[in-house]
This record gives sequence, C-alpha cells and structure tokens, in this order.
Amino acid sequence: MATPLVASAGYAGAAYFYNLGRYKFDAEQRQDCMYQIQNMRLAQWGLFREDVRDLFALSTANMDNYILVGALIVTAVMNFVFVGYPAFPLEPRWLLLLWNNCVFACITFGMVSVWLAMHGSIAQRSARVKILTQAVRPPVPSLRDVQEGMRAQESFEGGGARRFFEPPAFLVPFAEPRDEVPKPSGAASVQRTVTAPVQRKPRAKGKPKTEAVDWLTDAPCANEEVLQHLETADNGGPGRSAVMHSHFWMLRRVQRGYACFDAYARICLVVAAQMNMLLVCAYYSLGHFMSKMDVWPTRAQNPPAAWLALAASAFASTTLYKLDLFCGKRFRTLIHFTLLTPPALAGMAIHLAAARTNHGKGGVRPCDQVVPAWLPWILAILTCLGHACWVVLIRKVAKPLLESSGLPLSFRSTIYLDVFGWHSRHFSASAVKNAVNVAQWESPERVLYEAMEKKPDHKCVVATHKEASRISKALQQLLRPENVTHLTQEELEDLQQLKFTMEEYVQDLETQMSMPHRETAASDAPAWFQSTCVEGASEELYWVDCRSAQVAWNMPEVGQIIDLVRLNSSLEELQARLDNSPKSGFQAAAVAADALPFELMPENPDTEQLGVVKMCLQWVVLNLQGFVVMLVMLVMRISSSQLPWKIVQLTCLAQLGVWLFTVAVILLDPKRHGFGRYYDSAVAPREMYNRLALQTVQTDWPHEYFRPSALACSNFTEDSRLMLGDQFAIYGADLDLIGLHDVEDSIQERQERPVAQVVNRFVRRAWGAAGGLHSPVGREEILSTKPLRTITLEPQILTTDLNMAWKSFGFLQKKGKVLLLSQDGTFVAEHSLRSHKYVKTWALSRTLPHKRLEAIQAVEGAEAAECSSGGAGFVDHGWLLFAATDSGQVVTLCPTFRGELHPLHMVISLRRRKAAKEVTEVVDSHTGTAKASSQKIIAMARDSRGFFWLLETHTEGHAEVRALDLDKGSEVGRWVLPSGRWWVPGMCQLAEGQGFLLAAAADTNRGGQVGGPEIWRLVPS
Repeated sequence: MATPLVASAGYAGAAYFYNLGRYKFDAEQRQDCMYQIQNMRLAQWGLFREDVRDLFALSTANMDNYILVGALIVTAVMNFVFVGYPAFPLEPRWLLLLWNNCVFACITFGMVSVWLAMHGSIAQRSARVKILTQAVRPPVPSLRDVQEGMRAQESFEGGGARRFFEPPAFLVPFAEPRDEVPKPSGAASVQRTVTAPVQRKPRAKGKPKTEAVDWLTDAPCANEEVLQHLETADNGGPGRSAVMHSHFWMLRRVQRGYACFDAYARICLVVAAQMNMLLVCAYYSLGHFMSKMDVWPTRAQNPPAAWLALAASAFASTTLYKLDLFCGKRFRTLIHFTLLTPPALAGMAIHLAAARTNHGKGGVRPCDQVVPAWLPWILAILTCLGHACWVVLIRKVAKPLLESSGLPLSFRSTIYLDVFGWHSRHFSASAVKNAVNVAQWESPERVLYEAMEKKPDHKCVVATHKEASRISKALQQLLRPENVTHLTQEELEDLQQLKFTMEEYVQDLETQMSMPHRETAASDAPAWFQSTCVEGASEELYWVDCRSAQVAWNMPEVGQIIDLVRLNSSLEELQARLDNSPKSGFQAAAVAADALPFELMPENPDTEQLGVVKMCLQWVVLNLQGFVVMLVMLVMRISSSQLPWKIVQLTCLAQLGVWLFTVAVILLDPKRHGFGRYYDSAVAPREMYNRLALQTVQTDWPHEYFRPSALACSNFTEDSRLMLGDQFAIYGADLDLIGLHDVEDSIQERQERPVAQVVNRFVRRAWGAAGGLHSPVGREEILSTKPLRTITLEPQILTTDLNMAWKSFGFLQKKGKVLLLSQDGTFVAEHSLRSHKYVKTWALSRTLPHKRLEAIQAVEGAEAAECSSGGAGFVDHGWLLFAATDSGQVVTLCPTFRGELHPLHMVISLRRRKAAKEVTEVVDSHTGTAKASSQKIIAMARDSRGFFWLLETHTEGHAEVRALDLDKGSEVGRWVLPSGRWWVPGMCQLAEGQGFLLAAAADTNRGGQVGGPEIWRLVPS
C-alpha cells in the first residue's frame, strides 16, 4: 500500500518539477524574444538616425564647397580691381562701364552665395541636432515593460493542479498553448515591421537598360517600384519603414528650412562664375587686345586674340548653363541668346571704335569716316540692354515653382537634392496615385482628400478623418500645462493614453488614405472609428477601419471601436468643467511649459513667432502710419524658406538697375547737354559743329602741297585783302562779298525813305512772293549772309625774302606791312610788302609776364589811337596789337621808341598758375603717351558791337570759337569747330554780320590723316 503511494508521490513530484522547468524555459524564451524584438527596434531606429545623417550630409558638403568656391571667385575678381584697373584702357569710355558692372556683379553674387551657404550650413546643422536629439530617438523600454517581461513562481503555482501535472506536448498533441511568445501590442507595429507577401512579377525580357542620364527623370517615378519591391518577403521589414515611416515626412518639412539656402547659394555661384566672371575675362581681353593700341608702352594690339577670348568665354557660359538649367526649351533658348548676344555686340562695338581711331594711329577725320560715330555708341547701349534682359530672365528662371517649399526646380542642383522625388512633378503620381499636384503635398489634408475622390465611400472616410483629427487636436489642448493642474491623476493618464491611441489611429488612417486603392485591403487587426451620417431625416451609423480605410455599414465583430460622437461629447463636458475652474495654476503651468521639449522646426519660423513683434509694433503703425514701418512689417513676414529667394530677387533687381543706369549714363553725359562724351572718342570724335554756321570757302590754292600756317586780314573795306601764310611763304587774296554794296546802298536809302518802301523792296527780294509780312525790316534782316567769291591766292612775300619762321602774323594794309611773331613768341619782326625787305624787330617789354606770345592780331585806324599817349614812351605808329599769352591772357601791346612792345591793357585774363605747356601732365590711356592737358588762344578779334572773339584749341584735339561780352563779363556764344584738323592762328573778320574766316590744315600729329588745306567761314547766328 505504501509502495504505490510512494510511487505516486514520486511521479507527482517528477511531473511538478518537469512542468516547473518547462515554465521556466518558456519564460526565458519569452524574455529572449522580447529582448530580440527590442534589439530589432533599436537597430531599426539606428537606421532611421543614419537616414537623418545621410539626408543632412547631402547638403553639408555642398554648402562647404560653395563657401570655398565662392570665396575663391570673389578673391580672383577682387584681384582685377587692384591689378586690372590701372592697366585698363579708357577708350572707348563705355567699355570701362561694361567691365566695371561685370566685376561688381560677380563680387555681389559671389558674396551672396557665400552668405547663403553659411546660413544654410548653420540651419541644417541645427536642424540635424534637433531631429537627432528630440524626434528620432530609439525606443527605450520603461519599467512597466520590464515588469511585464518578468515571470514569478507564483504565476506557475496560481495556475492550479492541472498545470502541475500537465503531460508533455507529444503525449497531448492538441493541447492549448500557454505562455506563448507575445505578439506586438498594436496592429500598426505589425504593419510597419512585417509586410504581407506579394507575388513578385517576372522581369520583362528584352527591355533596354536605363541609362545613367535618365536617373534624374526616372528617380521620382521609382518610388512606386521601391514600395512594391519592399513589399516582397525577402526585402520587407525595416526597409519599408525607412521609405514610408513618418520621420521622412517630418524631415521633408525640416528640409525646407535649409534646402532653399543650398539651392540659391548654388544659383548665385552659377551666376557669379559662369556669367559675370567669364564676362570679366572677356571684356578685359577686349580692352587689352583690341582697345590698347600700337603706341602703348607694351605692344598689345591683337584683335583676333580678343575675338577668340570672347568666343571662348561665350562658349563656356552656354555649355555650363546647359549643365545647370533644367527648364523648357523656350527659356533655355532665351537664356542662351541673352548670353551670346551682348558680348558679341560689345565685340563689334569695340572693333568698330578701333577702326574709327585707325587703331590708335590717329583718328580719321569725321568727314572721311566710313564707320559712323553713332554705330559703336548704339551697339554699347544694346549691349547694356542685353545684359539687363539676361538679369530679368535669370530672375524668372530662379523663381521657386513651389512657393511653400521655396525651391527653384529649374536648376539641376535642386533636383539632385530631391532624393525621394518630393518636389518633382511625378511625385503625386508615384506616391499618391490620384493626387493632382505636387504643391499639394505642402497641405497633407488636401492631398488625402483629393486622393480619396475615386475610392468608394470616400465621403465617409474624409468626414471621419476630419472628426478624428479635430478630436486629436482637442486632446492636445486638454493636455496643455494650464489644464493639467485641474485634472486628477487618473484623468490625466486616461487622456494621455487616449491621445496616443488617437494619434496612432489617425496616422494609420492617413497612411492608408495616401496609398493606392486595392480591392482586397482587409486588415488582420482592424481598429475602427464609429461615426454617423445623415441620410434625409435619419442618422445612420458606419465604421471606418484605420488600418485599411474601408467603410463597414454593419457593426464589426473584430477589433477595437472608438465612438467619435460619445468621445466628442465627453471631451466637451471636460472642457466646460475646465473653463469654469479657477485659473490659479498659471505659474505651475509656465514651469511645466518650460520643461517641455521645444519645437523641432516650425513650418514658417519667422512668421509663427511674430505675435510679440506685432504687439510691440502695433502702436507704431497706429501712430505713424508710415510707409517705412509697413515695409518693415512686410519684410518680417517673409518665412525662412522664402528668404533666400527674396535676397536673390533683390540682388537681381539691383543689377538690373545698374545696367539701366549705365544706359542712361551712356545716353546722357552729366557733364554736357544732350549726348555726351561716351558717344565720342578723344582721337576720333563725332562732328559737333553747326553745319549752318560753318561752311567751307571755295579756294584756288597756289600749289598741291600748300599747308596754311597763319592767317590775317585788314579791317573790311572795298579793297580788303586776306593774308595766308604757307610753310615758307606768304600769299594774299582779295575778299569780295557778292551783293554787299547793294545792301549798303539799301541801308542808306532806308534811312532816307519811308519804312514801307524798304519793306516792299527787300522783303520780296529776300523771300520771293511771300506776302502777308507787315512788320518793318531791321538791319539784321537787310544784312543777310552774302556769298563770298572764290579766293585766289597770289604770292606776296616769297621764301627768298624771309629769313625766319613764324607762329602768327598781323596785317597792316594801309602801311603795307606784315608783323611776324617768332616761333618762340619772344619778338615781332616787321616786313614791308612793297619793298619785300625786313624793316624792324620789336622785342617784348620786360613788364610782360612770361614774355611768350601765342598769337597776335594787328589793328590800325581809330582803334590804334589808344597808343598815341606819351606815357611809357609810346610812339604813334598808327597800329597796335592784340596779343594772346601762353598763360591764357589777352593784352594790348603798343610800340615804344625803345623798339619794344609794351602792354597797355589786360583785355581778357584766363590766368593759370603755370604756363599752358606746364598746366598738368596726364597719361593718355588710349595711346599711352604723356601730354599736357590745356587750352590756348590762337586768334582773337573785336567787332563793332564790342564783343571779343577768341579762337581756342585744346590738346585733346578739338577747337572752338567763343564770343565774350566784356562789359557784362559773360559769354555770348560758343561754336565748336570741325575735328581732325590743325587750326592755324588768326581770324579774319568780314563785314558786319558776315562772320569770320578761319584756316585749317591736315593734322600731322596723327598718322593716317587725309585731307588738304581748308578755309572755313563762320557766320554766327
């Protein structure tokens, strides 16, 4: 009897310890499985953190390179400022403007690129730290999770006697399993880690391989293929989570805070390097090889080299822009056209300007020019307008296509940043089959609702999602720090658990709404939202599965159900109770708010934090109502994603203004009236003289090689003569104005007869049968310009009768003498025309400053009575001299008994500190030669009205006639003379109102000059 009992006890003890060991084994296996799941989750979140680092590193290296390259470009172009400016030619004058604009445009865009890259680098590093430290954190098990993994012996003993003596599984094959490995708590976790097996489709045969260059276009569409590929059994799990996990959507929002800096830093670098820097080199080559002439200290004239440099820079610009632009053919063609046309126009303008100046050898006279002066000028203006059009186009192309993202998708560098195809036009078709626009991804709810339009029962799903999202936000409001102090611990834990559940379910529903519709989309572990819809006068219940986005009209049998209507009413009651509670926990709420983690990256960080700024500036706006204050507020409303575009836009507008201002400078010179110096060249100016006031006089020259050297004549009478000096002899000619004697008779007759008869006689003669004129005729109308007969020069003093060279001379017709001024301007020699012999030498008085004269004008008759006084030893010879000194003075010289010319009056004083030849020494940037920049008086005359007429020449090559009213001390008029000539000293005054005669010769100081001697008649209006 005892033996069976002992045996039974032994078998019972063995069974007990066997089941206890099996329980311990299952508990250990359960814990190992939980640890493995935790390790897998840690590894998965490790992949997520690696994804974050990879995504941010995509821009880190780029912006570091932009800073380096931009700094190098700015340094290289700044070197042009210090090295290039001193050696840059100033002819033509507008070439320096073009080169200067390109230099500073390159510096500006380079600096903007560096600064954008610096700000972007700081922003992305800050965003990466925020994401890694606050958002993408590995799931660390809590104490509750550890306690759930523990198994105490009391749990085994509490199972009852049946569990103590349970036979092995091979004896009871259909025994109920106990203490199985725990499944994931939520269906969402199952769906995120394990995917349903899908049959893989066989690869199509004969399909051509995708080229590497097609990656840019195909990459956005590859998202759908990646998703399908990751749904297979051998590639599922964490990989799909990496594609579809919500942290990538969060990264997409964060990327907008720094990707715009990356994109626009690259664009500014492109503009600085590929356009402006190459243009700086091209225009410098034009100035160095085409505008610097043969007489420059270093021989650099090489037009083919300039054209090759221009073509190379244009080709490099267009080639590099083809690599960077990712826009349509229209904009690509326009940009290439505006890239090529302005440099080509500038090259043509420089080439034509060099042709006008005979490549630095001396300007051809404007009357003999083949290239008109306005052609290079017009081409320069068109060049500036072409550059301005290019700035407008690049601003248009750089405009962001997605305003909320702030990214310009017309550049390949921006597309390269888009590794997931978020900003591509194919993104909506690949990630959301029925979405209509990429820009809608910036508004997730709009995308989800439009994506559900083609799905069955989409209205119910959309209404449920809206209601669930509203309740989720209401839960967030209830859990704010100021409300937490009024909740019990149990209410707080329930609300937190409900908030987590609602957020998870809403996220699952959004994920399913964004996926393409599938007929068999039932979920293994559904989670339902219960809602109502109104059909006519009745309400009908329906249920929406958050894990499949399916609508059920019958109450589900499986899954957790959340009644949104009851939950909403409960939250409203709780909110009403909180609203009626006293607000005594503000300080505690503030402390709790400070303890909360700060926001990762707001969508618009600049605009969402303007509440305090608005309050501070509100009273300023109300009081001042100023435009500046409103402008400041508008600028402050710019978000971080739009700030780089605004900066680039302002930079482009500034460059556009610079080019338009350059056009205005070339059109209107601020130093002159009308068209200015940028129209002309110092060595080949355009004709500025009045063709109605200045005309050539027909002359019979004594020989072919006649070259005028000086001109003089007596007071105009019936037998007035003109004296014109050649290089070795002096010639004379009679002056005869056709019809002048009839006019003088008419003036005398007018004084004796009534005015009406004079009008009837001379108005018809002057104007034909022009009736209707009833005003009296004045002296100026009667003395109209009379034609001058052909001037025939005859020898007066031959070379054999002269023993000196002269600079200028005066003519005394009554005495038959000529006064010759020596070349050094220190004495005057008197010669007789009758005996052709030397008479006397007149030295300059010691009282005359500087003792050098430039020109003389002899006057005899009543005007010479000033020298009849006996003071200073004057002798009345019946003549005096108006003399121009080399210091810009006109004085009256009278002869004395000592054989000197003594100054009597200072008529005009344009005094300088030094003589004209020593005024200032400058280097001609066109020819490279040093010369004095000054003007000197080479002729003077006084008319019957008291006006004093001066003929002035400038070392820059132009000459002009000025009329001065000495009584009023003002200038009456100014007449520019034709260019490209050497104007000889002396003026010949004709009869009253008939003007003056001037002589000119070919300028031997300029090589390649053509033309012969000329006599011009000036009839001032």
